Amino acid sequence: MPTVTTNTISGLPSTVQLVKRSQDQVVDMILGARLFQDMNQDDVTILARFLTLHNVEQGAVVFHEGDTGDFLGLIVEGAVELFKDGPNDAKAKVASEGAGKLLGEMALVDGEPRSATARFLQPGHVLILTKDNFQRLLHEHPRAAANFLFRLSRLLSQRLRRTTGMLASCLKAG
Repeated sequence: MPTVTTNTISGLPSTVQLVKRSQDQVVDMILGARLFQDMNQDDVTILARFLTLHNVEQGAVVFHEGDTGDFLGLIVEGAVELFKDGPNDAKAKVASEGAGKLLGEMALVDGEPRSATARFLQPGHVLILTKDNFQRLLHEHPRAAANFLFRLSRLLSQRLRRTTGMLASCLKAG
């Protein structure tokens, strides 16, 4: 059974707790995500050193719309609902993501506030890359960082294409 310690990442709620795992286990979790399956093994091993695994309770909000974005997460287990706040406390669902998907990457890259709120719909695990660790990765291992950023850029491009398609469908219907 893994050792659970107190959370050390500012901004994460107490319902998200750090879990100790071996580096090999973290490498396997990274490679379980389709985004990283073709990534060089050495670069995945380097990346694993900069990620921390966290246990997340059902209903836990990992971040709120408008929060400062100082980490991204790779969902290892569980399902996350992303939504935007609307008028009169209404919530508009933006997306649902599951194991192998990233969340919070936009705020880490562009430094802007979070564009949506992320809530776990069931208990799960998430690998966290903090802004500080991201900066360390860039400086200490530029090749591995470039490999990671290439995959992140590809993901953002795919999401933009999907959003553009959805917008075009809405404009045609209206």
